[in-house]
Amino acid sequence: MKRVLIIHCWQGTPNDFWYPWLKNELEKKGFDVYLPDMPDTDKPKIEPWVSTLQNLVGKMDEETYFIGHSIGCQTILRFLERASDFDRLGGIVFVAPWLALKGLKTEEEIEIAKPWLEPLNNPNIFRFTPNKLITIFSKDDPYVPIENADKFKESFGAQVVIEDGKGHYDSKDRVVIVHGCPSDEEKGMSSETRTYDKHWIPWIKEKLISNGIEVETPLMPDPWEPSYEKFKGAFDSFEVDEDSVLIGHSCGSAFLVRWLGDTKKNVSKLILVAPWKIPDQDDNFRKSFYGYSIDQTIKNRVGNIVIFTSDNEEEEGKESARIFHGALGGEVVNLPGRGHYTQGDMGTTQFP
Repeated sequence: MKRVLIIHCWQGTPNDFWYPWLKNELEKKGFDVYLPDMPDTDKPKIEPWVSTLQNLVGKMDEETYFIGHSIGCQTILRFLERASDFDRLGGIVFVAPWLALKGLKTEEEIEIAKPWLEPLNNPNIFRFTPNKLITIFSKDDPYVPIENADKFKESFGAQVVIEDGKGHYDSKDRVVIVHGCPSDEEKGMSSETRTYDKHWIPWIKEKLISNGIEVETPLMPDPWEPSYEKFKGAFDSFEVDEDSVLIGHSCGSAFLVRWLGDTKKNVSKLILVAPWKIPDQDDNFRKSFYGYSIDQTIKNRVGNIVIFTSDNEEEEGKESARIFHGALGGEVVNLPGRGHYTQGDMGTTQFP
């Protein structure tokens, strides 16, 4: 059976970045995937890392593949240098590999890196065909000079892929999901019986975490009497940056749009699920909560905007989706039979 060994980066773990997602995708394709927790990851040393890999690999053949990230690439190279059957392996993918580094900030970092920067004992043994060694670099990598791309091509016959805007391929995706606003009848309910923070939220949280993505699902204060100031006070305790994905359900969508207009934050993606913008005429809390002008410059600070609605959503919900789309643009996904994207309307706790 085909097997893949993924070796993480310096200060990394198997649960970081894109590793869990890639492991899951490869397993779907029938690969055996090994994603070891490398020893002393804060102060990596060549011998323990190479030995760990050596113990996992055993005998190599055409169904053996390697994927390395940063110092994981160095580990694989130094392991292969000692292997007699390296030329039989199936293939290698290196993400942000290096033979030279930049951007080390402390004396300790420089000392840790020094042995890894020593030349390979016998680099001439490597001469892979281009489809056996693929290297991926980003022009804006703060640690890997782009000149490494030429070095890998010249020294190892690597196929080189150069991207931009990916840094060191170590950004941590972060998702924050803001629930909707329930009716007064949920005010006295326990955490087991209330519904506003459930529906599809726990399911999607579990799926994202299993793919190595950080997820926050804050409980907003007194959501049956929503107050933007109270919501904002709770939400501001979470870190949101240009790599963040924000998801709102119903009034949670209205809050996120108002918050983005208020704070002028840049985020990676904004997902509005059954967004709501129209208050009940006799509800002063909701009049204040929904009664704001949408900052149309949000679309310039958000990488991707998606709005979910449904053919059997209430008319005011459909109109709300049109309002948000008119101001923000983005993609509208209209799925049949999902109503307001509640468990009751969909008949499931899984997001469609």
